[in-house]
Amino acid sequence: MSINIYEPIKWLLIISLLTSLQSYTQENWTNCLGNQICTPVEYDEPKSLRELCEKVNEAVLKNQTIKAIGNGYSISDIGCTNGRLISLKYLNQIRSIDLEKKLVRVEAGISISELNEKLAVYELALPNQAAITEISLGGALSTGVHGTGHTGTLSSFLREIELITADGTLLKLSPNSDCEAFEAAAVGLGSLGIIYAVTLQCESLFYLRPAQEITTLEYVLESYKTLNDSNDFFQFFWNTDNNSVVINKWNRCEKNDSKDSIPSYKALPWYLIDANDKDLFSEIAVPIDFLAVVVDKIAELIQKYRDLGAKVTDLNIRFVEKDLHALLSPASNGPVAYIAFCILEEDKHLMLYKDLEENMMRFQGRPHWGKINFLDYKKTLQLYGTNLEKFIQVKRRLDPNGVFSNQLINHVLDPETTTYGE
Repeated sequence: MSINIYEPIKWLLIISLLTSLQSYTQENWTNCLGNQICTPVEYDEPKSLRELCEKVNEAVLKNQTIKAIGNGYSISDIGCTNGRLISLKYLNQIRSIDLEKKLVRVEAGISISELNEKLAVYELALPNQAAITEISLGGALSTGVHGTGHTGTLSSFLREIELITADGTLLKLSPNSDCEAFEAAAVGLGSLGIIYAVTLQCESLFYLRPAQEITTLEYVLESYKTLNDSNDFFQFFWNTDNNSVVINKWNRCEKNDSKDSIPSYKALPWYLIDANDKDLFSEIAVPIDFLAVVVDKIAELIQKYRDLGAKVTDLNIRFVEKDLHALLSPASNGPVAYIAFCILEEDKHLMLYKDLEENMMRFQGRPHWGKINFLDYKKTLQLYGTNLEKFIQVKRRLDPNGVFSNQLINHVLDPETTTYGE
């Protein structure tokens, strides 16, 4: 019997080629604005808690890293991975409601807009709203999404977090049960595990009457604290071309007070991303007392980059109270003013965003986790101090092997990294 010694080699080559072709045909994942692209080795859309836990266990057995995503509205690469990507899009149901205590347990994959509509059926509402409500609840909590008014970020409404850790078990975290882990997971950057569900403190459905006026930057910088204190919700837009300002105010009213009374969840969201919207934002939270001096510095930077051809849009300024139970919330040293900054053709002028971040850090300015940022461990430690150290301790306990890490997480939590974005 003759043996063809080349036959096994031929099949090894064929298998190798097929494996190679498979890697090239893996689908890319892209965020909504198209500025972040990654190629996960596997992609899942679990439809139950049990299936979600199974996918986590499967990934760990294959030595894959894991990232959970919602609707992909983050501008930073916080949702990117070359490991396993798990979408929570089908985990989007309200699991229980306590009408007396106004507590709602809901899966993290639900969009805020859908949650708002479901809460309204029960005459309930979130105490505050994000500017964009198409985002998923889990993504909003993980990145410290906020509104404006007399609350902290959306994470300040948390009363319990149900977190799936790297061993596939479900931990229930609250201020009374593993408080350190709760405070880390409240704005956890997706780095501690996958948030399956949360319990939120809601309130009775309420209505707002909007008002708008045009004024000067000088007036607002003299009066913003009074305006913030005297209105339920307050924000302003600064036109950097002529220093004019548009003020938006919303105050509570009875449902039938006037034709202008609007449910809060319809009144407060103000930004809608359409299919053609590719604008990238930087957003930085500065202590409220520093706002006036920060605006002067921003004006100086804007002029510098306009001379280089940058086209700067209006700046939006919103106000957030201190987050008491979220270690890495940009508002954990609050109250803060969030300054949202956008330039057109940003790919030509990314240095402006970096310049802005470095200058705002001189005033304790903390970048939004879901927007353009250049943070690394050294910068984050400078901004968050012992809060970062506590967070890292929780990370080492819940995810010692870095299963839920990616490039952004490694840059923020690893002291050996260089400046992010370089």
